Amino acid sequence: MHQFIIRFIGIITVACIGNGNYDCNTSPYTLQAFVANGLSRHHPCAKEVNVATPVHEAYIRIESEEVFGSFWSFEERACTDSPKCTLYPLHKGDVIEIKGLSDGAKLDTPFVPSTKIKWKEIYEAVNQTPPKLAGDAAARSLGTLLINAGTWMLDDYGPDGMLITKGVFETSDTNLTITIKGTNKILKVSNAAPIDIINLPPSLVYGTTGSHVPHPDKEHFFLHYTLADPAPDYCVGPEDTTHMSMLRKIKRLFGKGDFVGSLACSNSNYP
Repeated sequence: MHQFIIRFIGIITVACIGNGNYDCNTSPYTLQAFVANGLSRHHPCAKEVNVATPVHEAYIRIESEEVFGSFWSFEERACTDSPKCTLYPLHKGDVIEIKGLSDGAKLDTPFVPSTKIKWKEIYEAVNQTPPKLAGDAAARSLGTLLINAGTWMLDDYGPDGMLITKGVFETSDTNLTITIKGTNKILKVSNAAPIDIINLPPSLVYGTTGSHVPHPDKEHFFLHYTLADPAPDYCVGPEDTTHMSMLRKIKRLFGKGDFVGSLACSNSNYP
């Protein structure tokens, strides 16, 4: 068996799919990653029209010389921090499929929740109506990925301790096959290379994505709320000074929620 590592870096919401009260401690279960669509600025909070999210770009980022691509070469871009690193852009409606991950036998290992970045509870701190992941979240997203295998966890990345979601899974294949459903875009990657799916501002995507502070301005975080129903009246994010007393209380909670989000340069992984 060969081990592969997948990392989500940036504004990517990971959710249990099922009914709104689906519990990821009940196995087997399936996760779905939603790459929030940040190609344009959003005003996700109804009563705060002056709050806008920054533009984000999404890529599959692979740091390896052993990448074999098909029908992607005209779009691929070089990273600035490594000669072996290549970026493969994601487009609206992309359904990412990873052999051994998307078609696995579902998950059995419960996540360890991180209350600090479960955006359901952060949302509920200042909005009366509990949110749910929108029924059309996939259509609202830039791209999606089904997760049916592996062990997923919160992890540190980069010198500043940026929080990300990392998954480890095994397959019998020597190379990992990544496709965009319904297209001819195919990547084959050796098991020595982590696969990063990133959704970050343009100024950050080409370089060392973990080299900046772990908790940047909360407007990045609000991009998650474009996937919520109902849209929140008021925006609140991790480390929000306006609602700090509420957030301190939230961080002591370990109740289950429907989905999770991430900090601007972080991800969480417990619905």
